Amino acid sequence: IEGIMTRSFGAFMRIQDASGGFSIRQTFGAFFDSIASGGIRAGDSVRITGKISEFSALKQINAADFYSFTRLDRDHAVPAAQLVTLAELATNGEQYESELVTVTGVTVAAVGTFAAGTTYQITDVSDSTRRVTLRIPNAADSQVDGLPIPGGPVTLTCVVGQFSSADPAAGYQLLAVLAGDI
Repeated sequence: IEGIMTRSFGAFMRIQDASGGFSIRQTFGAFFDSIASGGIRAGDSVRITGKISEFSALKQINAADFYSFTRLDRDHAVPAAQLVTLAELATNGEQYESELVTVTGVTVAAVGTFAAGTTYQITDVSDSTRRVTLRIPNAADSQVDGLPIPGGPVTLTCVVGQFSSADPAAGYQLLAVLAGDI
């Protein structure tokens, strides 16, 4: 798989090209170390070789199935996030899996500060069903842990994830990785 790295933080990396996005999960090894040291970063063009599998309906290359990587180029523009609504994600989230999307006018149904490893209910004017959630990944995989939860509508630019082994057409999450994603 080849694409431009959009989010690379902690154990999860996302690449994207004109055809879609893809997730890679690594917790150790040369690729993980290269991400941690800045040897590979957002905007880099990479080639990943491995075996595709699914974890709770999210297609990815997982640690044991990761074979090799090559950084092809540096400093490309990160692919532009597609502007979508929560209703679009709730009814057709598979189309956006592992891609960067932007959703405007989102309200988070919580107060205080964001906590790592926590899922938050969100709404916008298109969808009040709360079928799409905002997920703050584990602290090692996100810069959002501890940031204040906004009191009013915000714009989210996040990666679309999925977490529903019971229903592969549901369970879509917006994954906030960088502090600027919210």
